[in-house]
Amino acid sequence: MASADDQAARNRDIATAYAAGESIEALASKFELSVSRTRTIAANVRPAIARPAAAMRLARERREQYRETVAELHDLARRLPLSQASSKVGAYRVLLEALEALTRIESATGYLPTALDDLAYQQTIATTVLEVLDGFELPAEAIEELSEKLGVAA
Repeated sequence: MASADDQAARNRDIATAYAAGESIEALASKFELSVSRTRTIAANVRPAIARPAAAMRLARERREQYRETVAELHDLARRLPLSQASSKVGAYRVLLEALEALTRIESATGYLPTALDDLAYQQTIATTVLEVLDGFELPAEAIEELSEKLGVAA
């Protein structure tokens, strides 16, 4: 049986990998634990993110791995003939799971909003900022550039 220190280190590794976007099922398999035990660890153990830069680097690396895998899965699913319907459905199912994991990683790292409500709220803020600035005598080029960078129409 592993020592308490070894278990604590394992649990931090699980929590950190989960925070970086790895699925509960993959972690359970990797650490030879049940899915429910892995889920409990991921939910209750603080990830080892003493160095945020290292954690972000890991998340970006994981994101790139998922992006490559998604592209390969997409290619595989497209190439499977219709005569292999169950294989084709299975490939698309795995592709959707990989896309879901990629979306979680991209939301956690700021590439995507965590909720679509956030996106609408951010657009409302950007529009309000432009409306306020429009009341000042700023050059049209400045308003256009700001509008472009904020992603809203001037």
